[in-house]
Amino acid sequence: MVEILHGHKYANDIRKIPLSNDIVVNRISEINKDQLDQHIGRIKESPKFSIQLDETTDNTKLAQLLVYVRYVYNESVEEEFLFFRTLTEHTRGKDIYGKVDEFFKDEGLDWKDCCGICTDGAKAMTGENIGFKSFVKAANNSITFTHCFIHREALASKQIAPELNEVFQNAVKIINFIKSRVLNSRLFSNLCKDMDSCYTKLLLHAEVRWLSRGRSLKRFLLLQDEIKIFLTEQKSDLVNILKDEIKVSQLHYLSDIFEKLNDLNLSLQGRNVNIFTSHDKIESFIKKINIWKSRVEKDSFEMFTETDNFIVEKNLSKPLIGKIILNHLEVLETQFRKHFIPHIDIKEICWIQKPFLIALNQTNHLPYKAQEEFADISSDSNLKLEFTQKSLTEFWIGTRTEFPTISEMALNILLPFNTTYLCETTFSALTHIKTNYRTQLKNAEEALRPAVSFIVPRFDLLCSKK
Repeated sequence: MVEILHGHKYANDIRKIPLSNDIVVNRISEINKDQLDQHIGRIKESPKFSIQLDETTDNTKLAQLLVYVRYVYNESVEEEFLFFRTLTEHTRGKDIYGKVDEFFKDEGLDWKDCCGICTDGAKAMTGENIGFKSFVKAANNSITFTHCFIHREALASKQIAPELNEVFQNAVKIINFIKSRVLNSRLFSNLCKDMDSCYTKLLLHAEVRWLSRGRSLKRFLLLQDEIKIFLTEQKSDLVNILKDEIKVSQLHYLSDIFEKLNDLNLSLQGRNVNIFTSHDKIESFIKKINIWKSRVEKDSFEMFTETDNFIVEKNLSKPLIGKIILNHLEVLETQFRKHFIPHIDIKEICWIQKPFLIALNQTNHLPYKAQEEFADISSDSNLKLEFTQKSLTEFWIGTRTEFPTISEMALNILLPFNTTYLCETTFSALTHIKTNYRTQLKNAEEALRPAVSFIVPRFDLLCSKK
């Protein structure tokens, strides 16, 4: 308005006047409230919904609970931030349940409409007697609980044979020797620059980071010549570790296998992941382990590129290294079967994924009404065409009006989350919002929702109230 009446000069002067902190905070709060109102309305319209939840400790040592929800909206599946609350005292199962139940009651949501919950598998979450799970089951016994696939993958890959673990821990010692001392870190960085290295820094290993082992070890091996020179200059006994070629070959193998595990981990991440896609990834990896075992038994290491190149370059004994690798692969297969196979019975629910390929007698375990509806669906040529054009979940959503029983059963399987990926990524967003300069932020949820939600605020409605 000033620009129209008085020109650019006066308009630019007006633009320099900042809004007060209170005005900015209030507007963010109003945007958050509008997004939440829209969100709750959508959830209530959905026939079913599922949640994933996780808790963390922020930079002020406060325990924070974060919840995401998946529901049906406009004939498709939506995944959205639900709420973020502070656990002021304990982080026991009943405390977590109390926060979730309080939110449900405040917003008019019902436990009977919840079909699945995904957690990280901690005792406070999954305890049968006093865990979060026990309180939820008391409210709705039909809710299914899922242990996050990514956390399970991390647990399955954690166990390493003693000889390999010793080699890995020695590499971590070298990384810590260089990274934990400021002077060493600077000197090593300068050495890498002088040698025109691809990188000038090593990466720290952290157990709580999913991809840490693979990435830190790969960087370590890329800079192993520089590390050897640096340790020699520092007269450190740690240099002897890199002089043992057998142990270095084991480090190459660990780098190769961790990289494959990281690829699996990344494939399990993302939005709109269902039980079938996650199961296929795990089943595929177990089959690959068996292929790798058969190749190693024949002294072939072509699938572990770095290991193979190092063995050929140094002319090392393949049977000796192969025995260690084979033992680790057997342990890895055992751990994956232990953490995944008993928890997945895909044969019982394969009718959801292949409704036009499964024979009718393979659905005998379904209720009578569901069997009849499945017979109608599997014989409908129009639905068969739709099945090829829609995602699996969208197809079953589209059948809920005409075939309510079988559709509800399918959605009870497809709607639950398989990972806590969304919670983990939002915790990362929290670190950018509640920084060390904003430790007194009272209600982080009001700033967090507009940052991560995909629901567009109704700005026309908000502005009409001003």
